[in-house]
Amino acid sequence: MRGEELLEKMELVDPKYLSEAEEVRRKTPWVKWGALAACLGLLAIVGTALPKALPHDEPEPGETVVDCSTAPSQHAGSTPAQTAPAVPVAPDWEPVYNPSSELLTQDLAYREGTFFEPLTAEAIGGLLPQTREEWMTFTGSAGFTPQGEAFLAALYTQARDGSELTVTMSTGPIPRCCLLDTDPAESLCNGVTVTLSRYQGEKVLFLEGEAKIGETYFLFTADALTEAGQADFEALVARFTTCEPDLTAIRPQMIPVDRKLTWEEARAEADFGAYLPEEIPAGFTAEELRRYQSLQYDFLRCLFTRGMAELRWEVRYFQPEDGKRLTSVSQRENYDLSLYPIPRAETVPEALWEIVNDPVFNIGELTQEAVWARAYQVQDAGDVAGWRINSFCVRFGDVLVKISGKGVDPDWVYAQLAALG
Repeated sequence: MRGEELLEKMELVDPKYLSEAEEVRRKTPWVKWGALAACLGLLAIVGTALPKALPHDEPEPGETVVDCSTAPSQHAGSTPAQTAPAVPVAPDWEPVYNPSSELLTQDLAYREGTFFEPLTAEAIGGLLPQTREEWMTFTGSAGFTPQGEAFLAALYTQARDGSELTVTMSTGPIPRCCLLDTDPAESLCNGVTVTLSRYQGEKVLFLEGEAKIGETYFLFTADALTEAGQADFEALVARFTTCEPDLTAIRPQMIPVDRKLTWEEARAEADFGAYLPEEIPAGFTAEELRRYQSLQYDFLRCLFTRGMAELRWEVRYFQPEDGKRLTSVSQRENYDLSLYPIPRAETVPEALWEIVNDPVFNIGELTQEAVWARAYQVQDAGDVAGWRINSFCVRFGDVLVKISGKGVDPDWVYAQLAALG
């Protein structure tokens, strides 16, 4: 899942540099980040901000896929494209797994300003061991402090049987996912102490390994599908225990800009101000106006409130994936909520769920009837009564306006959009 609802949380998430990892707080589960999502709320969050592709998938825009057989050496200043041996080598160690009957769900402390980016091929190469198996083809992601210092990096790959493998490195301790049933037994791999855990799920064997190499903390995880996947997980651990990566060498491509604006400043904003409503709804106040720019995201977001009523109005650039939700007003099955009684999870066809949940109209086609088709009334003693406006978007060339709200007159919304058009 991607999208605007995830955006605010994943770009501002801060694991407080992982040194305060014992603070536990449950957040909304977004998208998994490699194998860790089953147990770490933080990593589920990071996953939405940091895309990954499997070795044989086509990478999405902005993703980096590194063929490790020709990846740069881990040492700074070394010649890139040094060829690594591609001959599979059995791990020369005896892995001892600690049994686990429960997976922990943990969140980490947050601090505003932390951000995440996909890693470049050069940065991934600097984190890799000198020798690797042929199948070890990685994508990567990193988390940065507000000052642009890397505190966490994750590498994703796929075992030969399709098992998902993740290597997470951090400047501070990383909480494990497996709750061990007994006092932990340790394994020795290439002179490095590794604590291995194993949890048997219904369909997937979850494997985990902890280690500290120099000043860097490692967490290895696998959603193993077969014994072959477990063998590749052990080979992965064996390879990475031979290297000591330097996280301080990783630099962000862009430090995000996050500004809170006044209404006057928002209206005057050069890129998106012209796509805001001409006026604030009667009785509403501008609670939060925010201009955000990063390597991956660029938007102006406004929240107007009146008691429990609210209007959310967001402006950003139209993206190729938005085209999948573009609909004509003649295709009522794509947006008319009257066709789908509540609970809509049971009445909206699965094939139409994404577009019905957040349709996109071209401004030249938008009608007052289409806006009303996104509205419905609610009488809730615990909330503001009256109209609800389900999320929908309007395209103005290369700019997209997204709107949702409650306690707002749909006619007012249409009038503002029509004036912009």
